Amino acid sequence: PFAWCLSFSRDSNTIWMGTQPGIYSISQITHTAVYHNPRVMQNRTVRQIVEDKYGNLWMGTQSLGVFKWSAAKGKKNFDNGVSQFKGVPATLITKITVDRKGYVWVATSASGVYVIDPSIDKVMLHLGTEEPPERKLTWNGTASVFQYDDTTMVIAANGIYLYNTRLQRISSFVKMPETIP
Repeated sequence: PFAWCLSFSRDSNTIWMGTQPGIYSISQITHTAVYHNPRVMQNRTVRQIVEDKYGNLWMGTQSLGVFKWSAAKGKKNFDNGVSQFKGVPATLITKITVDRKGYVWVATSASGVYVIDPSIDKVMLHLGTEEPPERKLTWNGTASVFQYDDTTMVIAANGIYLYNTRLQRISSFVKMPETIP
C-alpha cells in the first residue's frame, strides 16, 4: 500500500500510518505493524489520521469524509470501533489536526473547515463561504489547518486566514498572490 500520512500516538510507541487503502498501526517497541482496513471504510484511501486526547482516531479519507475509531469500542476488534462521522460531508479530507485544547480541526477540499469537540462528537464550529463574516472564507477548498500559537489557527485556502480562537473570529487574511497556501 501507498503511505499518505504518519501520526504519533499519545503513548509514544504507536505510529499510525494512513495508506491506500486502510491504515497501519506500527509498534516502535516490537518493530511490528498491523494492517486495518475496516469494511465500513469501503477500501478507501486514508489521507489523514490523528489521535485525539482520549486515544480515539480521526481518519480522513479520499472521498468518504471522516471516520472515527473509538478506542473503547475497538480495543478487542479494531473494526468494531470504526464509524463514519456524519458531521462532516463525504468529501476529500485534506488535513486533520488536534489543537492544544483538544478540538479536532478538519480541512476539506470543498466544504471549508469543521471544528469537532471529541468529548461529545459534535461539530462546534464551521468556517466556509456561507458563514457570518467572523467565520467567512472566500473559498471552501482548504488545503490545510494548523495551530500557530495559543490563540491562532492558520487556515490555508485561497490565501492564508488567521483565526483567533479566543475572539472566535478571523483576525487576518493574506490573499493571493501575496501567498500560496
